[in-house]
Amino acid sequence: MGFSASIGQLLAVPTDSVIFFTGGQSMVTLGDIQNNITFGVGFYYAKSSFKAINEEKKFFLSNFYVSSQKQISKRVYLIAEGIYFGNYNVLSGALGIKVTIKESMTLGFGIMPLAWIDPNINNSDIDAGALPIITFRMLFRH
Repeated sequence: MGFSASIGQLLAVPTDSVIFFTGGQSMVTLGDIQNNITFGVGFYYAKSSFKAINEEKKFFLSNFYVSSQKQISKRVYLIAEGIYFGNYNVLSGALGIKVTIKESMTLGFGIMPLAWIDPNINNSDIDAGALPIITFRMLFRH
């Protein structure tokens, strides 16, 4: 069982448009440290300089997700995840590579496809796109 917190800025928007976000997730992982599957829930708050979702500048996002990692060499892992933001009907995911730098540090690279489904049009109107991902994670221990 674990918890994570995030804060940041969405970089894939034009420079005069900014979306700041913060939030957290709780998760349960099954498997070992190299090969596992994780289920989780999260809650985020976002504030933008423009009307981003449903003509709102401030909005909350709640999500459910599942992710998996598979070790493919001593320091390299294949990562996949699916995320569903129920309150805005957004489906997302990610596929990437995680590289262990030191025992407590990892660097990740990948792509995150997004699909926004409009339920008012019998799911026939789907907007889609993809964002590049770069992550750095550090485990703090005492």
